[in-house]
Amino acid sequence: MIRYEHLKDIKNPTVYKKRKRNSIPVSDTIYSFDIEVSNMFYINGRWQVFDKELSKHEYMDIPKCSLPYIWQFGIEDQVYYGRNFSDFEKVLIDISDMKIHKIIWVHNLSYEFQFLLNIFADKYTIENMISRDIRKPISFDIKELNISFRCSYMLTNLSLEAAAKEYTSIKKLDSLDYDSMIRTPLTRLSMKEKQY
Repeated sequence: MIRYEHLKDIKNPTVYKKRKRNSIPVSDTIYSFDIEVSNMFYINGRWQVFDKELSKHEYMDIPKCSLPYIWQFGIEDQVYYGRNFSDFEKVLIDISDMKIHKIIWVHNLSYEFQFLLNIFADKYTIENMISRDIRKPISFDIKELNISFRCSYMLTNLSLEAAAKEYTSIKKLDSLDYDSMIRTPLTRLSMKEKQY
């Protein structure tokens, strides 16, 4: 993994194909995106991790929030990461090309979409959305960047672990402990946490 700084760091393959006559070429490069978040619950006057002592019913009325603490962006086999979620907009601007359409694959796009809205809401036009329900997109385009986001979960109908077994030789890392600590963009991460 390489910490993302700027486009100069990206080795961007330049393979394109036209889908239809007179259409904009579409990049054959595989772009992928993922985030990891900490979930926090406001219990007894402070934000904390999940409390197993509380029932599902008690959690219904507790304020909760999710905080992205790392994002990863893959271009083919190279993975770039950043800690501040808002910095992902720089990646999108850097790869954007109005003459070549790019497609970014996200496993379970409907989850990441809730966070991506923070980047797109006031500056960009979301169009051509195909959705299963409100806030559950399967795909959408960002007009000003000439970039599409598509859900690989809807394409495969497999969990990320099952898709990796089916289509790759990548072995799943042991799960991270999400119940005992809150991670933020300022939390120092181990190599295992970064690679997860």
